[in-house]
Amino acid sequence: MDDSIQRDLEWARSKQTAHAAFPGMVRVNFLRYFRMFPKAMLVVLLLVLVPAALVYVHWGFGILLRAGLGANYVYLRGLKIRLLGGCINPGAIISLDPPLIAAATDLSRSGSEDCPVVKILPHPVAKMTDGEGRMGQRIGTIATYAEGWAEGGTHWNDFDPISTNCATSDQDEIARVVGSITPDRWEPLRVGLRQIKSAEVGLYRVYMTLPKALPDQVLCDRLPDLVANILPHNPEKGCYLAREGIPPKAWSQVQPYAAAIDPSRTLAFIGSSRGNNYGVVLSLDGVCLHAPTVPPMQFRYRDLVGALYGYFKFELTFRNAPRVRFKDKWVDAAPWELETILNWASGLSYCQEQEEGGGTC
Repeated sequence: MDDSIQRDLEWARSKQTAHAAFPGMVRVNFLRYFRMFPKAMLVVLLLVLVPAALVYVHWGFGILLRAGLGANYVYLRGLKIRLLGGCINPGAIISLDPPLIAAATDLSRSGSEDCPVVKILPHPVAKMTDGEGRMGQRIGTIATYAEGWAEGGTHWNDFDPISTNCATSDQDEIARVVGSITPDRWEPLRVGLRQIKSAEVGLYRVYMTLPKALPDQVLCDRLPDLVANILPHNPEKGCYLAREGIPPKAWSQVQPYAAAIDPSRTLAFIGSSRGNNYGVVLSLDGVCLHAPTVPPMQFRYRDLVGALYGYFKFELTFRNAPRVRFKDKWVDAAPWELETILNWASGLSYCQEQEEGGGTC
């Protein structure tokens, strides 16, 4: 490795709170980047040119000019850090019109369960490949990871990939990044795109193997304690444990979409700040929920493959039904806790527990 790029990487890592296992080590070409993303360049220019033109009108615009210069410095430095110290991930062109790419990564943190995902996002496919981009073409991407407002969650909230084709015109560097991705790291992208079957922009959970449904006895024996240990009883935020008591007013909110629930088998109710008629009920028999963007629904744990909470979106993947994605901030009282409970009850986390303990699922 070139000594200068190693020094640049060490500088970038000194500015990061977490270090990538596969750092990009790409020096960004700012002219190429802004040619790929002209709106970003427009914002950068406006932050400086507008107050610079008006500073002669009133000295107060000088303050805005200094603020604009400072914002530009932070943005450009962040872009440099992102390409040097961000993590290399596999990507592919999945649509020419509209121009879209997909990238795969694992959002898990050190010591947490695997959380493979695929993200679909807009990218200037034609420009970044000089008009030679083709469907399915493999590309290298470099990403930083977002913790966001959900600090303490079980995995990173999101990741923000950018194709190396957009950051540099050096074909050797572009080839190096793609060539550094091993076959086993391409596999989640292939599996994920096959599972998603969609070109809708968003973040999607990938399931390398489908979990086995838990036996009813395991659910009855362990789920009540799991819910009680993970979910906070917080009436002020609309989160109630059945063990602690669910008041009649809360039950009245549940009735429109969970009338068939047996109160004696109810484990918890999580309300929503979106309205009194929204929320989720967990019971030994399954889940009843109502969210702003979907009609009321009920399902058994054995019907569920897994759940993903990431960047204000909640996704449910089913064995024999389409994925359901909630675009609004929904059960904001305990989204991470709900994800953990559903992934265990579906068999996803339980199987990982068994395998890590040397058993079989």
